[in-house]
Amino acid sequence: MLVLCGSIASFMIKQVIHSKALYGRIDLELLIKELSPAESYRHLTTNYRARFGLDEFLRFYLIMGGIPKYYSFLDSRISPVQNIENLFFKNTGFFFNEPGKIFYSQFKEAITYEKIVKAIQLRIQSSDELARSLKIPSGGRFSRYLDILEKARFIKGYSLFGKASGGKKIQALR
Repeated sequence: MLVLCGSIASFMIKQVIHSKALYGRIDLELLIKELSPAESYRHLTTNYRARFGLDEFLRFYLIMGGIPKYYSFLDSRISPVQNIENLFFKNTGFFFNEPGKIFYSQFKEAITYEKIVKAIQLRIQSSDELARSLKIPSGGRFSRYLDILEKARFIKGYSLFGKASGGKKIQALR
């Protein structure tokens, strides 16, 4: 038995899950999701002995979600506002260039993936509308882009009732 674990979604999808060499041999595909608010609060207060109140924690959770690593950057000696300023708005902060870092570390064609997500951030649209607006032919390659973005949890696709093809609406999650 071989257990593979990876955080670069596009690589894991293309080279492992969709690999011809591994076709029919994958017994379990497991997506590890972020922690719930309650789990995140327990993680923060237990592992980092942080002294943030529930209201302060909720501010962090709404901004950073349930990613345990992100909580390791918080400094309980300073206020939540100062933490957010230091981490997100100072050019030395961990999250200052995080969106770009995520796209370039996750996706070989980062610019294309980033354009797709930016195009749907403001409104939900169908995959056909999205392809037209980006001037990318809809079909195989474009569908793969959407599939990888959905598996990496950047977007969410919704099938429309009674529509065969082109009937999927796309929404940005981040």
